[in-house]
Amino acid sequence: MGQNERTVALRVFDHGGWALPWRVAQQEGLFASEGLVVEILQWDVSPEVLSAGTADLSTADKESKFAHGEVDVYGACEWGLIKRITELGSGRIAGMRRDMGMPMKLFVLPVAGRAPAIADLADRPVAINQNSGSHYVALEVLEQHMARESIRLVHIGEPFARYQALMAGDVAGAFVLEPWSTLADVQGAVCLNSYPGRGGVMMSATVPAEVRERFRRAVVCACTRINAQPERYQENFIEQLRRVGIAAPLIEQVRARLHVPRYDPPEPYTEDAFTTCYAWMRERHLVMDGIAYDRVAASAP
Repeated sequence: MGQNERTVALRVFDHGGWALPWRVAQQEGLFASEGLVVEILQWDVSPEVLSAGTADLSTADKESKFAHGEVDVYGACEWGLIKRITELGSGRIAGMRRDMGMPMKLFVLPVAGRAPAIADLADRPVAINQNSGSHYVALEVLEQHMARESIRLVHIGEPFARYQALMAGDVAGAFVLEPWSTLADVQGAVCLNSYPGRGGVMMSATVPAEVRERFRRAVVCACTRINAQPERYQENFIEQLRRVGIAAPLIEQVRARLHVPRYDPPEPYTEDAFTTCYAWMRERHLVMDGIAYDRVAASAP
């Protein structure tokens, strides 16, 4: 920490596997070395919160805490960050990973006698979490295989809830992340698509630029450590399964198959990237008009 840098407290909302570098930076003293006292707030895994997901951004778990000043930093997909800033009126995008490393995967249950195809999902329910990465990735993927009017997305909630709906046969397909994708694979579900996804960092507009830079430096160091020895960090994914009560034998099967993804540190969010994403969302009536780049992106340090 530089001589003129004071200690700063930040409240960071855990968002599953995407947040692994944040947890590593906290657990291994990388935030502390930058003069940051970081509290990581855990997901609420109650069935009510998991099923509610982010369909209503004004009451969603991390979004409502952020709006009320109880969270300073959280992560979400690029589309979702734009949506949240335009609808909720707070926060700035402080960095973006163009390839999340941990893909969003489309799973279906096996079909007797033939190989399933994405086109089979036309006019059939596909599980997503509205206003989240699964929502926007689903549109990008399914539009390549069917007419838009044949896409039937069903809000189910957070990844575990979507996994449950798929395995129960309540939906024809589901978009899920790790560790739920490996869990679905272990139980015989079929992966039809793997989308790399892109996501970024939302920070309160009150977080100074020099604090954002200190946060970034710690995350860069954490990414380097994870990528050098990914097997050391697998337990962070396994713990998500334990928290929702997945049976021990299934957890051990996931442990044997799950590969910790590569983590690239966030890069500055460019105006070109915003323009492309925002146009895509406007063309599909997913976001309001009239939003400029400097309304969503944090200023450079």
